[in-house]
Amino acid sequence: METHKKRYALNLRGIDLSGADFSRRTLIGVNFKKAKLVQTNFNKANMQGINLACSNLKGAKINFANLESGNLINANLMQAELTETNLKNACLHGANFLWAQFEKVDLRGADLQMAKNLTLDQLVNSRIDKNTRLPDYIQTFHRPITVLKLSQFTRNFKNKSGYKRNMRKIISLKSKLDQRNFNN
Repeated sequence: METHKKRYALNLRGIDLSGADFSRRTLIGVNFKKAKLVQTNFNKANMQGINLACSNLKGAKINFANLESGNLINANLMQAELTETNLKNACLHGANFLWAQFEKVDLRGADLQMAKNLTLDQLVNSRIDKNTRLPDYIQTFHRPITVLKLSQFTRNFKNKSGYKRNMRKIISLKSKLDQRNFNN
């Protein structure tokens, strides 16, 4: 029986590139599996289809970057900056988001099942859809009331007056949900 391994444009598996500057670089299909990328700069990088599985991205700057269809299974994104990052259809199964900074992250179709330390506050400004797979702890408490409505509120980030109005609604829903969970 023959097995087919995915071939990568560049194999940097397990390498320590902490503090490196990959901003504005094209890293399509690069294999960074198990790499140490602490405080690495990936701002505005094109990393479509990248493999960052089991990599340490603690404190990395991944703002305005394209990681569409990337593999971030069990990646450590603790304290990472993710502003307007494209994670559409990315696999983030088991990724750690402790203190990660989210702002308008595109998570449509992303797999966040088993993600660790992901909070509703991080998701509030993110784009999700019916194909986004959230961790059970988010679905159980928040999806029926807040997360499904979140996609309705965040469709158009350019409409500033609508955005402020929608944020007030989200905050109101969140406080009602928090109160309900507190009483249970």
